[in-house]
This record gives sequence, structure tokens and C-alpha cells, in this order.
Amino acid sequence: MPPVYFFAIDVSVAAHSCGMVAVVADTIRACLDQLPGDERTQVGFLTYDSSLHFYNLKASLAAPQMLVVTELDEPFLPMPDDLLVNLTDSRPVIEALLDALPSTYSSSTSNDSAMGAALQAAFLVMSHVGGKLLLFQAGLPTLGSGKLKPSRDNLNLYNSDREPSLRNPEDPFFKRFAGEASSRQITLDVFLGSNGFADMASLASIPRFTCGQVYYYPGFHKMRDGPKLSAELSRNLTRPTAWEAVMRIRCSRGLKIGSFHGHFFNRSTDLLALPTCDPDKSFAVQIGHEETVVNGPVAYVQCALLHTSSNGERRIRCAGNQACQTTGVFERGVCTVVWGGSNSGFVVLAADDVRRGSTTQPC
Repeated sequence: MPPVYFFAIDVSVAAHSCGMVAVVADTIRACLDQLPGDERTQVGFLTYDSSLHFYNLKASLAAPQMLVVTELDEPFLPMPDDLLVNLTDSRPVIEALLDALPSTYSSSTSNDSAMGAALQAAFLVMSHVGGKLLLFQAGLPTLGSGKLKPSRDNLNLYNSDREPSLRNPEDPFFKRFAGEASSRQITLDVFLGSNGFADMASLASIPRFTCGQVYYYPGFHKMRDGPKLSAELSRNLTRPTAWEAVMRIRCSRGLKIGSFHGHFFNRSTDLLALPTCDPDKSFAVQIGHEETVVNGPVAYVQCALLHTSSNGERRIRCAGNQACQTTGVFERGVCTVVWGGSNSGFVVLAADDVRRGSTTQPC
């Protein structure tokens, strides 16, 4: 598959008034030369408020052509081709769109956001090839699928067995979409700036199951938060990326993998589906005894990642780890091994525990 970057950008009044649209457009334009994949890279754009705005970016056009879809319950593509185009061939049209984007909707009066419909529409564009879907959202979605409530706070659930439900998606749309996106090799990264309640528990569930990431800017303001958004978006777009990857982890005889932690979709008991993967991701596994005695003074863990490089080569990368001495930590029956940044890996472990409500495990 070629490297694919599809951008879904909120252009409601909230997004323009805080300056997010301008920062996003300027940053994407500045990063076009550094996107991985060279002449194979494909890009596409979708903007949305109370309706969906597609863009025909065919190379033969002098300027991008906007196509508006107002159907939100069952969104459809207004044309079969040219919504996802080769970056090199359509470069002038893409730059013209990015230059015009901040001013195109500057007079918009729509306060609504059809984020769920935008995700479904982007899925239709990308489902045949996969890739990275970058979502820029300036508030809560208010229309169509995935519409969220302005508050989920329920004091009756605090300190009860149902409290963990507040940290999980309220609408089944999000987990259902995450499963569909992962099966089509689509990763979702969310850039969220909100002046009020953001419902991160719902919005973060799609990146969680598609090896994506959430960037949160509370009360986003262009002068204060613009440089941070620009730096993080630039890093996201230009870092080395592996595509359509799967990961398998093995350990020494006598041990077993108890659980996996991180952003992925469990395709089987020991196979992790990663539509994309990059150096900023961390994964953790908890290892326990399968047999009473483990032979040897140490235990070993091997991680194998099968992926496609940005140049189109199918590769496999193996990493081995000496987990720990079996006479030490394994006497307690469990050990945690982290790939990636160790600090962020343990944060992933803690976040999973909080989400499930199991925060009383011993250290």
C-alpha cells in the first residue's frame, strides 16, 4: 500500500474562532515535502460543520472543486475518484486548497459539528487502501452518528462498581468504527481543542484500537497553543512510519503472555493488528508462569513486527529482550516488559487499569 494521509478538519465557528483551522492548514502545507513515501504518497481532504465538504483534487484542475453532502445518517461519496490523489501529481491543487482553507469558511455561522459522519465518509474514501486518518476537532460532535452529550458526570456512579463506565465510550459507534477501521488498515489520530467538556473517554477509543494517538489542547487558542499543535502535527506527519503491520510476541518456555497493553486491535490471542506504527508508540506485555519451574537463570522475550515500509517493501523486524532473572521478579508470578519508551509504556499500563477500574494491583 502507498503511504496515505487523509485530513478531516472541523470548520465550524468554534474551529475558526480559536484559530485551529489556520494553524492546521499552514502546518500541513509546510510538511508536504517531508511526507514519507516520495512519489507514492497519496493525500485527501474533507472539511465538515453541519454538512460534509469533499474536494476534487484532480491534477488537471486549476483549482480544487468542492462537493457538498448534507446527508449525515448515511453519508456517501459524491464522486468515485479523485478524492484521494497522488501528492506529486496534484501538488499545485493541494497547495491552492490549503492556502484558501482558512478564509473559505471565515464567514460561516454553523456551530454544529458532524464528526461521526465525517469519519464514516473518510472511511469510504480510504477503505480500499488504508492509511492515516487525521481528525481535527474543536468541540463536541453535535450531529449524526457519534453525537455526544455536553456532560456525562453522574455523581451516583462515583465510588461504585459502575464508576469505570464513565471512562469508556458511551456510544457504541466509536468501538464499532474502530474495529472497522482496523480491519481496513486505517489509523486515526485525533487533534482535539475544546473550551468545555471534551468526552475524551469516547473520542480516544478509536485511536486506542487503531494504533493512533490523541493530542488534547484544552481551551485551544492560536497564540498560546498554535506552536504546540504545529510541532506535534509536524512530528506526526514526518516521522518514520510502518504500514499495515502486525506484531507477535513470544517468550521462553515455561512462561506465558498474560495480557497486552497499548494502542492496537487484538486479532487473535497473540497477534496485534497495527494499521500503522511509528517510533513514538509503546507496547507492554505482562508475563506469568505457565509451568512451576522455568529453566535457566533468565527469561527471554522476542517481539516480531511484520510491516510495509514507506517505500513499499515488506519487512520483518525482530527485537529480543532479557526480561529478568527467574529467581527474582518471577517468584511473584508476573513480570512486565515494555517496548518503546519505558516511561510511556508504564503510563499505558496505568491507563488500562484505570479504564477497567482495577487500580488496586500491587506494584
